[in-house]
Amino acid sequence: MSRILRSMRAAAAASIAFGTVPQLLAQAAVTPPAMMSVGCEAVKPGMGPAHDQHEERWARAGEAVKGGATSLAVQSATGPAVTCWLTAVANYDQIGKNNDLFAADPAYSKAAPSLIGGDAQFISDFRNYIAVLRPDLSAGEMPNVLSRRVTTWAEWRVRFGTEGLFMAALKAYRSAAVRAGANPEFRTYQVVQGAPSTTFWIFASATSMAGFDAVMANGAKIAAAYTPEDMKTFDEASTKSIMSTISNIWSYNSAQSTLTAEQRASDPFWKLKPAPKKP
Repeated sequence: MSRILRSMRAAAAASIAFGTVPQLLAQAAVTPPAMMSVGCEAVKPGMGPAHDQHEERWARAGEAVKGGATSLAVQSATGPAVTCWLTAVANYDQIGKNNDLFAADPAYSKAAPSLIGGDAQFISDFRNYIAVLRPDLSAGEMPNVLSRRVTTWAEWRVRFGTEGLFMAALKAYRSAAVRAGANPEFRTYQVVQGAPSTTFWIFASATSMAGFDAVMANGAKIAAAYTPEDMKTFDEASTKSIMSTISNIWSYNSAQSTLTAEQRASDPFWKLKPAPKKP
């Protein structure tokens, strides 16, 4: 069985569909954004709890900025210890205006130096990305992400000039899943800043880890729906296009997200817990 076929079956079961990434606007309704800005921090060993507390303070400072963009925080449950913040934006202009809004807020500007300086204690690396939605490479309707608790995030890197082979394989998988009645749901994003432009992210979410078991159970049905032409497409992409693929499971973190009051009120999971009393 080709490498891409094995990987796509895993991606279906746990492939990360950033369709779980919502367009976090001033209301609780969530839709996959056309573009998202992503920041990721690699956490030093042993610094997880302290880093969490630091980022919660930062999130509260961000939430206090009126009209500021909201972000979802996700933390890796597999792979290296990483926390990422996913911010839905319409375009580059919105990114610039949002940055200006935060910079102009007196309280946030006052808190920012200590928040930024404090990061050095807890993280070993920081990366920023911008990615755009590829509806032509996505499938299904994504639910309100605020009802979800975990997501898979798969990164696919392909050789420059061979993107068409990868896209053909992904579309062949999607068609087979539909024929099998598996109701595929995933969102594909292409990274346009921060990584090679031949980097693709695929996301899929669930209300609990058990949701991934249900997707895995569809693997045999989908495999049975592959045609000989599908297998040729997978093999060609595997040998000529795919450089690497990796998938990890991530959990949503309420306290480190910056949300509107409407979004926090939409689900008990997102309601902030009272700060612990000092002894």
